Amino acid sequence: MRIRYSGQLIGMIALWSIGIALSGCRQQYMDAIVEKKPVQYTITVEKDAGGEVTVTPLKKGYKKGEIVILTAKPDGEHRFTEWKGSVNMQENPCTVTVNGSMTILAHFTAIPKYKLTVSAGMGGKIVNNAGEKTEFLEKEKCVLTAEADAGYEFMRWEGDVESENNKLYLTFEKDYQIHARFKEVADIYTVTISKSGNGQIIRSSTKAHYAHNERLTLQAKAEPGWIFKQWNGVSEAQKYEREIEVKVNTHKSISAEFVKRKWTYIMYLSADNELEGAALRAINELEGADWRGQDVSVLALIDRHPGYDATDGNWSGTRLYEIRYDKAGVNSTILSDRLDCAVLGLSKSEENELDMSSAHVLKAILEYAKEAYKAEQYGLIIWGHGAGWRGIVKDETSGGSVMKISRLRQAVKDNGFNIIAFDTGFAGNMEVFYELKDAGRYGIGSSGASPAEGWPYKTVFEKFLASGKNVEDFCSATVGAYKEKYSGTAGADITVCKLEKMDAVYSAYEALSKEVSETVVTRPIAAKVKAIVMEESLTYRNSTYPTDMYVDIKDSAEKLQSRAAELTGDAGKQQRIRDKAAQVMQAVNEASSGWIEGKGEAGHIGIYVHQMQSADAETGVHDAAYVRGSGAADQCTVVKNSEWWVVQNSKNKSILDKLFYQYR
Repeated sequence: MRIRYSGQLIGMIALWSIGIALSGCRQQYMDAIVEKKPVQYTITVEKDAGGEVTVTPLKKGYKKGEIVILTAKPDGEHRFTEWKGSVNMQENPCTVTVNGSMTILAHFTAIPKYKLTVSAGMGGKIVNNAGEKTEFLEKEKCVLTAEADAGYEFMRWEGDVESENNKLYLTFEKDYQIHARFKEVADIYTVTISKSGNGQIIRSSTKAHYAHNERLTLQAKAEPGWIFKQWNGVSEAQKYEREIEVKVNTHKSISAEFVKRKWTYIMYLSADNELEGAALRAINELEGADWRGQDVSVLALIDRHPGYDATDGNWSGTRLYEIRYDKAGVNSTILSDRLDCAVLGLSKSEENELDMSSAHVLKAILEYAKEAYKAEQYGLIIWGHGAGWRGIVKDETSGGSVMKISRLRQAVKDNGFNIIAFDTGFAGNMEVFYELKDAGRYGIGSSGASPAEGWPYKTVFEKFLASGKNVEDFCSATVGAYKEKYSGTAGADITVCKLEKMDAVYSAYEALSKEVSETVVTRPIAAKVKAIVMEESLTYRNSTYPTDMYVDIKDSAEKLQSRAAELTGDAGKQQRIRDKAAQVMQAVNEASSGWIEGKGEAGHIGIYVHQMQSADAETGVHDAAYVRGSGAADQCTVVKNSEWWVVQNSKNKSILDKLFYQYR
């Protein structure tokens, strides 16, 4: 029994020993696999009223040595003062290195406030740029302005600030009590208003006496046929303004000067095509001339295209302007007065579109100008595309239509224009000038293609305004300015024509054409005449119609005169050709003057010859509108009347018949 019990005990002891051993091993194993976590510290931020604090980075706990940035953000009425607690500093933002749990206080203090108390004595008021505000933070600013009533003037500021300047600039570092003092102006002023010439002065008040600094508005309105020139007795800045405001601070004598309107010019700008930008520049050029105090008015009717140019607001449609001086010079903005024109359906408050190729539109604006801008003399400048006898002023919005020159004559013939000018190509030719021979005194235009930039309008009118402003002065100014601008430009030319002399030019050229035509009896003679007329004489070519050609009348007459002997062996016939040629040259000289690049100043007029396939070969078929007796609509007068130059229906008589049909 004892042995058995002993065995049991020994077994129990053994098991117990093994358990202790195993338990120790497990603890060592757990200690080996579990790491000890590092210590975490907290940052507690407290603050006074008046601001906020941001912590970067913001976390629940921080490691020792970690960097934390604290930023104090005061509200509009407080300022940050300092950090207290675990740190003591005034820097903002501040940088903190964590070395334990920390408690930090952000201290804010209120910004001092100061009161503004103002008062104004009798005769004025105080205007504060801060409105009704009466309490200001330290360093805050405001401006006080003392404004005197009529009959009073500002004297001085009194109180915490003394000054005689009516504007007071305050920076608040204390309370301010300020009083504005005004005094009554005992003086009562008279304003004497007078005028010379025919016009009215519209006054905002007709009183005989005015208090100090009282304001009076004056408007000058000219009667028909007169124009406001200037004010006298006002500032230079107001001198030429039609409506002015006068500050009455002394006795004043003001007069308005009205003069008879000497000229009204109408600019008819058909720019509903690729020339839109050039037309706008033309108006800007006009505004560059100084119109102030002048007895000349310029109206500009411009129709532009919606797609070629975006300047001046990129508006589209048709507008009527009265040209005004732009002291800024030539720029891309139209400054002139936009006008209503009921007869054309134009309003300055809305856009409308007109067909500038319509003679009805041209006639309507001419009649309007003569009624609303009555003058001693009138001038018309037609601007745009030009193709001689084929027509002028293309309007793309209206299907690319053009105005036939016969329709042009109908529009202008009864309006008594002294100047009918063309800033177009191919207007300085027989067909155009002869069409207008009874419609005006002077015609101006280029026999060939006009440069795209057009006339130098600023220079033209500056020269004209500085002259005696007679009709001949305008012609001279135009030629002179054109020559200055385009000297050195190949093909540039301009012609001034006395329209009443066109009958003589036409008759002389018809007589020469008859003599030459009767001389052409063989193909060789026809070839010589063709060479003289089409190759050896001065010619003008049309890029828009590349097959068109114009020959210079005077130059071709000179060539025919010098080579008469080559055309006939009949001495009498030779002399008659020479005599007729001389008559043509004399008629052109008496009718015209002008300038051609490379040839100088001389009279010259072109005439249509023939459609050309190229520079060397004719088509052999004339346009029906240039055939006498064809019955084509809107045929020009030269074609209707000429027997010896233009093509005949019978094709057996004229020079062109002989050259291009009988002896081809």
